[in-house]
Amino acid sequence: SDAAQVVDFIDPGSGQSMLAAFNALQTQIETGAATTAQPWFENQLNSGIKNLRSPNLSCQSFGVANCTTLVRAFFGNLTEVGGTADLVQQLYRNALLNPNVGLSSQFAVNAFISNQASSDYNGMLVSLQKTLFERISV
Repeated sequence: SDAAQVVDFIDPGSGQSMLAAFNALQTQIETGAATTAQPWFENQLNSGIKNLRSPNLSCQSFGVANCTTLVRAFFGNLTEVGGTADLVQQLYRNALLNPNVGLSSQFAVNAFISNQASSDYNGMLVSLQKTLFERISV
């Protein structure tokens, strides 16, 4: 069992899976190729924008050619490193993706208990920076 597993949501309009769209865009970013619109992004993000923001908005309202270009422009770093769960969360957090697409809303924390086992994940990322400067006497 994997409670943190991303659900490979199929777009009903195009039949393209979420992971197929993410993988295609990731390949375009890694190779420096031009952005080819992926039907999953076009259908799901336009739907999310209309439902969560305004029925009069679309991806083009953000000054980009299409929804796939929007993801590449604003979330390309997450796409390039394969941060699928993080990308889904950011799309939803920015009112671009409807709820329950890609990640089940029932998981508020990354904890899972079953008759197989119990697990918790705790992590921390730390970054330290120190500016080095030289004192000059005049």
